[in-house]
Amino acid sequence: MLKLEYNKTSWKYWFITFVLLMRGFINDDNSFGLVIGLAAIQVIHYLIKTRRKTSIEVQFRMGFLMLMILAQEPHFSWLYVLALFGLISQLLFAYSILERCVRLMPWNRQSPLSLPLLKQTFSPYIFKNIVNRTTLTNDA
Repeated sequence: MLKLEYNKTSWKYWFITFVLLMRGFINDDNSFGLVIGLAAIQVIHYLIKTRRKTSIEVQFRMGFLMLMILAQEPHFSWLYVLALFGLISQLLFAYSILERCVRLMPWNRQSPLSLPLLKQTFSPYIFKNIVNRTTLTNDA
């Protein structure tokens, strides 16, 4: 199930980032630098918006920025491909593995790392909704 959130500012940021990454793959190396610049703008925007450098939104965007900076190194250029697939997931399904990983960092959770916590964190909302509907239908 698609979850297009094109009215949100964050979705617009990610869409522009997706377009810039695609331009980079097509043969415009300057676009990768623009991706880094836009990621930095997002970090600043969400720092101002949330007023907390510890907010998930800021940490998530900071992680993305660091990955894009690391991808500038030739041995890590494969991170651009990873980011592209992550952006497709974010844009179409509002699902980000990077954000889920940020949520699992020790300073962002109160319970110990466990298999149930991993399952809960990484299971997409899409599947949770399907399971909940199936359970409701079977109980009725």
